[in-house]
Amino acid sequence: MSTRVFREATRRWTEIAAAHDGPLAALRAPALDDFRQQGFPDTQREEWRYTNLTSLLERNHEFVRTAVHLEGTDQAGVTALDLASDPELSQLSGLGDLVDRKEHPLAALNGALLGAGVSLSVARGAQLGEAINITLPPLARGTAHAARVLARIGENASAKLHIGEAPGDESCWRNDVVEIFLERGAQLELVFHKSGGAASTSLLAIRQERDSHLSSHAVTLEGRLTRQDLTVTLSGEGASCRLRGLFGTTEGGVCDHHSLVDHAVPHCTSDQLYKGVVASDGRGVFRGRVVVRPDAQKTEALQSNPNLLLDSR
Repeated sequence: MSTRVFREATRRWTEIAAAHDGPLAALRAPALDDFRQQGFPDTQREEWRYTNLTSLLERNHEFVRTAVHLEGTDQAGVTALDLASDPELSQLSGLGDLVDRKEHPLAALNGALLGAGVSLSVARGAQLGEAINITLPPLARGTAHAARVLARIGENASAKLHIGEAPGDESCWRNDVVEIFLERGAQLELVFHKSGGAASTSLLAIRQERDSHLSSHAVTLEGRLTRQDLTVTLSGEGASCRLRGLFGTTEGGVCDHHSLVDHAVPHCTSDQLYKGVVASDGRGVFRGRVVVRPDAQKTEALQSNPNLLLDSR
């Protein structure tokens, strides 16, 4: 990766971060510092060896701050705040707590350029009858967007959260971060659906407390370049997660899924199943990791990744 290209891109991003004030301004400077220290990911790093992001640096994207679209937040027990415009950042407890910016440089860049997003809270004991839908905005040619979703599912609450995206062509770039807290006994069905042509880099970071359950579905059906990192920390006994992924690549496309499940305490279960359909000259990657801490006895962790290669040769 050209040092000159990286410096020029960093200069542009610094100007963008400094040009916008508002409630999120105080968060941007430390995030930008972390990004500068880490640098832009390249294939010389083990975690990125299969995915070349150089094309994203070379394009002079215009970062836009279009709001995300919400549906289903009018249900009893749901509170929603606009991250870009709501002045009450004191209500946004937990923003950034699950993101290790030194391990995820693009998450640091998201924080530096953050201009759109939502904070969701589901009250203790609420049983939502409808899904909460978050749609990332449409992107015009040559634009980029950095959104943040912060969700907290209260004790013994049950919810469905669907995150999708409006159209954007291959010249566009989405760089998003999702943080979710599941409190004791909470139940969440999460769907993250990518179907547009825009390049997409995303981090989903989730922490589960005692006896909570997560059912996650990551679906990627289109796009020349997709990279998704999913981290789940099981921090309360009896917590469980069921992670499902389905990805398909177009010819010459790249779809890269990385997952990390951290069994931090005893008596937790995780089950990962990712399936891929890869077109000729495409590249599909699934790299799943499970960490079992020294005191996390009676852990059950399953993982499988069957794939299908489509090639007429």
